[in-house]
Amino acid sequence: MHFVKEGKGTLTIEGHTFHIHKNQCFIVPAGEVSLYAADKKDPWKYSWIGFLGIESSRKT
Repeated sequence: MHFVKEGKGTLTIEGHTFHIHKNQCFIVPAGEVSLYAADKKDPWKYSWIGFLGIESSRKT
């Protein structure tokens, strides 16, 4: 899970591109191919946390 504290950028996952900005968060599920990048003019600063556990990859 990533939380954007400043700036903006893009996230591309499963063929969809999302424009992410300050005060938004996004999740990159384990095993998913993704690309995320900071904006060149207003780069983001973000914090992230990862989760790991027996049930963490389970989809319900």
